[in-house]
Amino acid sequence: MPWWWVDGGAALTLVLLATVDEGLTAGFLGAHAIPGLGEALGLPAGVTPLGVVTGGHPGRGGPSPRRRRRRPEAEVLHSGRWGEPFAGNPTGS
Repeated sequence: MPWWWVDGGAALTLVLLATVDEGLTAGFLGAHAIPGLGEALGLPAGVTPLGVVTGGHPGRGGPSPRRRRRRPEAEVLHSGRWGEPFAGNPTGS
C-alpha cells in the first residue's frame, strides 16, 4: 500500500475531528464507493481521490439515537500494558 494513502487517511481524520470540534456534523465516504467521482470533479488523469468529506450543521431533530456515547477513560486508556490504569500525561504538561 502506498504511504500516501495512510498519510491522506490521517489528514482526513483530522478534518473530520476538527469539523466535529466546531459543532458541525461530518462524514466520510470512500472514493471507491462513488463511480466516476474523479470525472465528476474534473480531476486530471492520474489524480486519485481518497474520498469525500461532508460537513454541515446538525439536523433539528437532535442527536441521532444511534450515536454512541464516549466510554469512560478508564475503559479505553492504558499505561504501558493493557489493563494498567492510565496515570495521565507523563510529561506533566
